[in-house]
Amino acid sequence: MQLVLNESNEIVAYALIGEIEGAVSYELLLPRQFDRLRSDDGRDDEYLYGLPPNFEADFKPLYFSLIDDRIILNQNYIEPIEEQNNEALTLAELTEMVAEMYLATNLNGGE
Repeated sequence: MQLVLNESNEIVAYALIGEIEGAVSYELLLPRQFDRLRSDDGRDDEYLYGLPPNFEADFKPLYFSLIDDRIILNQNYIEPIEEQNNEALTLAELTEMVAEMYLATNLNGGE
């Protein structure tokens, strides 16, 4: 498995197959190599191949960290605030401006 980490060892991206430039290798455990791994909060969690439960389904950049050769939930994770998409408004404004210019040019005889 390939992991792309930032300077805080937060996982930015991963690949189960292949390689990612600048990534580090993380060796997945075979089923016989683990029984149960203890999580940092004292609960026993089942880890599949050394990955937290639902790693793939829950993955978001920075949501998991690599600490002491274990992938764990990032305790410092903050859900990003979605930025309002002003691109559609800008595109609509540009479209309106082009339409107005076209109409003005055609109504004035192309001058």
